[in-house]
Amino acid sequence: LTTVGVAGVVAWWVRFGNVSVSLVYERHIAMAMLLALPVLSLSKIYRSWRGQGLFAELPAVAGAFGLIFGATILYAVAMKIPVNLSRLWWGMWFLGTIAGGAMSRVLVRRVASLVREAGLDVHTAVMVGSGNDAQRIVEALHRQRGTGIQVLGWFDAQGQDNALPNTQRLGDLDQLAAYVETHHVNQVWVTLPMSAEKDIARILDVLAHS
Repeated sequence: LTTVGVAGVVAWWVRFGNVSVSLVYERHIAMAMLLALPVLSLSKIYRSWRGQGLFAELPAVAGAFGLIFGATILYAVAMKIPVNLSRLWWGMWFLGTIAGGAMSRVLVRRVASLVREAGLDVHTAVMVGSGNDAQRIVEALHRQRGTGIQVLGWFDAQGQDNALPNTQRLGDLDQLAAYVETHHVNQVWVTLPMSAEKDIARILDVLAHS
């Protein structure tokens, strides 16, 4: 929300060389800030992006701010508020808002990473399966502590025994639901191939009430 207002003032300063924003421009900035309240609250920006890269989040940021600007223009037209303002200012305002939004998400991610590396706000997860995909996921999570996901171990779905090194085997599928409920596991990562559809269906069934 603050990003929208600050970007509008900065764009005015760059375009006109002062910070005394005219009333007409102020009205558009104020409208955008008011419209940002419902748009941002309903957007995906504030959902959990844990375990996903920044580039997965940026389209949601750009889409939300694009919707805000589109709604601002439509509202101005409907209310017969002049919209024939400086196109250069409009462009700098929009791009500045996108850039500011992206920078704020980078900052939030950095702070969250530091918090999780300190052992706070950590989610627990278990793996089902122990193939190459499971190994890659475990290694990536160990390297990237900032994701805040702690793998407790893995469950055997296909008689693989000790096929996932350096990660504790917690049991088989019959023990999965009880373990998830008892240890309040946040996430269950299924790494079985699509050909194991019977096992996947069984996993979904045993977790249905957990």
